[in-house]
This record gives sequence, structure tokens and C-alpha cells, in this order.
Amino acid sequence: MFYNVLNYPSSDDTKADTLKRIVDYTHPDLLMLTEITSADAVDLLLEDALNTDGETAWESAPFIDGPDTDNLLLYKSTLFTLVESNPISTNLRDINEYVLYLNASTTLDTAFLYVYVSHLKSGNSSENAMQRTLEATVLKNYIDERTAGEHFIISGDFNVYGASENAYQTLLINAHR
Repeated sequence: MFYNVLNYPSSDDTKADTLKRIVDYTHPDLLMLTEITSADAVDLLLEDALNTDGETAWESAPFIDGPDTDNLLLYKSTLFTLVESNPISTNLRDINEYVLYLNASTTLDTAFLYVYVSHLKSGNSSENAMQRTLEATVLKNYIDERTAGEHFIISGDFNVYGASENAYQTLLINAHR
């Protein structure tokens, strides 16, 4: 599941209550977030929204403080093990790569999952659309070099305004390989 937490916790540290209700209702195994503003947010989310009421399986990828707001991956450690976490730089804000493996796959051949969390430039101007296309191109090139034959998820707040937008089309190129 993906969620934009809108400058959390700077904007309102009580948002964890709302996120807890959403997570309790949807039961995700992976939670990808954008607009995290500090490392404190990680602890707040784990303590107040996820590892509550007897739940203890939620873990966080390392918080990476990049330019602007940041992304985060939270995952159930009973299902996944985090192998690595990498920022992918763009000229606005980082896109984050998280590499996990499915715990059940270790008895056979390890199945890796590459998870990308992005927050592309917002705004409906042609300049903003161009910026989104540049960011999507950076991500697509990175994925093409890194994940040949692997499983991956691209998530985030893409801020696209239609299926014909170049950023969206860039992400779709060879998406079903």
C-alpha cells in the first residue's frame, strides 16, 4: 500500500491515529510512504500506527534524509527481509530503492523484490510536467539497468494529470518485460 502522509510529522503528529485505522482495515504487508520530514517520523509510525495491539512484525527501512521531503518503506519482517536501501538522486528529491527478499523463498531459490518509492514534481504547468518526465526517466533508466528479470514495484505520488503525460508513458515503456 502507498500513502502520502503530507509532511509527517511536521504537519500533524496525530496522523498516526488515522494511518493506524487505515492499516487495520486494509492489512498491507508493505507500506510505502512519501512526505516524511524526519527520522522521528519512523519511530512515531512504528509505535503509534503499526506495532500496536499485539502486532510486532512491522520494521522500517533506514530513513535517508535527502533533499526536500523523504520516502520510506515499512514492511512486515515475518514476510520480508530487507537486503539494501538506495537513494536515487534527481534534481528535486530522491527516489528510493528498497531490495527485499520473500522469507518463504529461502528454502528454494531466493525471490527478490525491488520496491521504488517516488514523489514526482507536482503542478500542472508544462515546466512541472517536464520535471516529472526527467524524474521518471532517471527512475526508468535505473530500473532498466538494475532489475533485469527481477520483480519490482513502482509506487509513489506521481502527480500526473493524465495517461498521455510523458512521465507516465516513460514509466510504462517495457513495463511488462
